[in-house]
This record gives sequence, C-alpha cells and structure tokens, in this order.
Amino acid sequence: MFGVIVLALAAGLATSLVIGMITGAIVAFLGVHPILVTLGTMTAVKGIAVYATNGGVIGGFPPPILFMGNGTLLQVPVPMIVFILCAVLVAVIMSHAPFGVAVRMIGSNEKATRYSGVATDRMVVGVYILSSLLCWVAAVVMMA
Repeated sequence: MFGVIVLALAAGLATSLVIGMITGAIVAFLGVHPILVTLGTMTAVKGIAVYATNGGVIGGFPPPILFMGNGTLLQVPVPMIVFILCAVLVAVIMSHAPFGVAVRMIGSNEKATRYSGVATDRMVVGVYILSSLLCWVAAVVMMA
C-alpha cells in the first residue's frame, strides 16, 4: 500500500516537472507572452483531468495522504508545516544559490543579465519548473 502511495506521488511530481518544463520552454524559447502560456497550460491540464476522471470526484484516499491535509504534529497543522518548509527552501534558494541570484538579476534587468553571461532562457525555464513543483506540493495538500 505504501509503495502505491509513493508511486502515485512520484507520478504527480514527474507530471508537474514536465508541465513546468513545457510551459517554461514555450515562454523562454518561443517568446509567447507568459500569461497566455500559463492560461493555455492551465486549460489543457484541466481538460486532461476532466477527461481522465470523466468529470467525477476522486475520493477514498488512504490515511497517510489524509494526514498531509488534516493532520497535526505537536499541535501544528501539517499544511502549515509544509508551507513553512517550502517558504524556507525557496528563501534559501533565492538568497544563497546561484540560481536564485540569477533569477533576482533577471528580475532587475533581463537584458543586462544576459549580457553578463547568464543563460536567461534556462533560468526562466527553471523558474517555471520550480513554480510547477511548488504547485504540486499545494495540490497534494489540497487533495488531502
């Protein structure tokens, strides 16, 4: 039973990774406006989800999954713990990792960042991948 849960979560993680890569690649390499790509991707993913579930609700999750959305550890709700962990992780990445520094530079001036030797297109794809992975975490908590 535990193996099935891990497999399902890994499949969701892989799916979000692919969606982030596709979305980021369309924005970075094809130059399509980000809001259009994001809305288009959202519509496509929703359509696939409705098709896969025949528009029905999926329920009957096992207790370990339900714990992630409804459980508490030391009187602190698990979703709050997940949020704090994600916030700390993103803060560390944005302030100490080369990726985060490059992303902040792109936010200041993308053209100057490109001239300074940073592969801005790859960084933009990385931002979309990170965003998609964080959406996967949120989706797991909301599902639970």
